[in-house]
Formats: sequence, structure tokens, C-alpha cells
Amino acid sequence: MYARNNLMLEGSMRNKDSYVIYVKDAMPDRTHDDLENEWRLLTENLRLIITNSKMIIGQKKYFHTPVAVASINASFLGSRNISLGVLLLLWNDGLLKDKCPLCGNDAFIIKASGSVLIGKNKWYGYCIECNKGVCGKSRNYLCVWRPAFDLERKYSNYAIIKRYNLTSEKWFERLKETRRSDEVYKKKVNSSTLNELINHLKTLSYSQQI
Repeated sequence: MYARNNLMLEGSMRNKDSYVIYVKDAMPDRTHDDLENEWRLLTENLRLIITNSKMIIGQKKYFHTPVAVASINASFLGSRNISLGVLLLLWNDGLLKDKCPLCGNDAFIIKASGSVLIGKNKWYGYCIECNKGVCGKSRNYLCVWRPAFDLERKYSNYAIIKRYNLTSEKWFERLKETRRSDEVYKKKVNSSTLNELINHLKTLSYSQQI
């Protein structure tokens, strides 16, 4: 997997005439203030998001909402940002949760990093009951990292594109050759931003109250 401009190439399958690539948008660079604002937006509205988890999971543009502050990392094994829909699937299955160190209720893990080999790790999350950000350590980090990493890879928002090889054998002839147009097998979902989703949920909540 490697980045090219604002794209992330997840991999490719090749044959003589063409190859298939899996392309997704790379997470744009965020400033420290941007990340703090997103963390605040996510955590302050976490109860509203969880209440509407069924709707979010059921609609692709909301499921694939990118969350820059949500990520899972393991030394030597890889790191992935986690979309909002995958976060909700994990939370609904009782994964990416731990006991809040303040009250003992559920802490919803949003970001975690560590080593599955030596077990050293740290997670950051939010307790709805305490209405506070909390952090802690997992007893078995593999059970935290593996489901999140696998599920995010399974539901990754990418386009599948067939790209044709150039046919000329000599490099100087290839410079003048026009490549056949790409064929798009699967389009990437145009996802909502977190701010757009929150505004939509607040509008729904208000309309249900009147």
C-alpha cells in the first residue's frame, strides 16, 4: 500500500494485457487544531451517533464517514484509520470497548496503538456516562487490534479500476503511445463528512420532537 498525491493504492492484480488496482483517498493532512476539533465534535455527539447507529450503518455515505482521530496501530503489523461505520460495527459487537477507569461503565475506544508481541499498548476513548475522554491499557492487545484492522480492511472505501498496459516493446515508443482508457469496476462511495452527518442527525432529532 502506498500513497500517490491524494490517493492510496491498496494493491494490484496483473496479467499480460492489464492490471487491476484498488484506489482509495488518502486521509488529508490535518493540523493539531483540526484533530482536536474533530475529537470534540465526535465525542460531544457520541450518544447521538450511537443512538442512530442502525441508520448510519445502513447508508453507505454515512457508513464511510472518515474519522481522522480514529485509528488502530500495531508495531510492525500496520496502522489504519477507522471509518465511522466500522467503529459502530465494532462497538455493537462489544469490541473496541473497555471499562471506564473512572466509573466502570463502557469506554468507547476511538484510538489505540501498541504491540501485539509484547502486549504494551494504550487506548484513548470516551465514556458517555462520565461525559469525559478516558484512556487505558488492554490486557490482550491482539483482541483489540485484529478485529478493528480486519474489519476496516474489509469495508474499506475504494474504487476498483482496470488499467491497460502499454503494448509497445521499446521504451521510446511507449512515450508516444496512448494508453487505453481505464475501466471502472467499482466506484468509491462519496462519503459524508463528520460535520455533515452530525448536522443531519440533529435535524432528524429535532423533527422527531415536534
